[in-house]
Amino acid sequence: MDNGYRKLYVNNNGFVFDYQTGLTYHLNSTGTFVLRQLLEKTPLAEIRRTLQDEYHLDSRTAISDLDDFFQQLSSLNLLKPEEVPTND
Repeated sequence: MDNGYRKLYVNNNGFVFDYQTGLTYHLNSTGTFVLRQLLEKTPLAEIRRTLQDEYHLDSRTAISDLDDFFQQLSSLNLLKPEEVPTND
């Protein structure tokens, strides 16, 4: 998928392949869901609400968890720094 992010293949089992580097990663089901939503340009607020509903999280925890995940993606160069969504 290439929607402004690096060209990535993400399957339903959490396998992620980065076409640019040839590296592979494995995400849990939550990480897979979030990355797919990012690649589909789903609004961040919608992703957060879905996580809150699915995992019974309060807003602060959902925002913190998403920020941590985005930083992990960035550190792996799966998101460029300017592509990391912000939870405003």
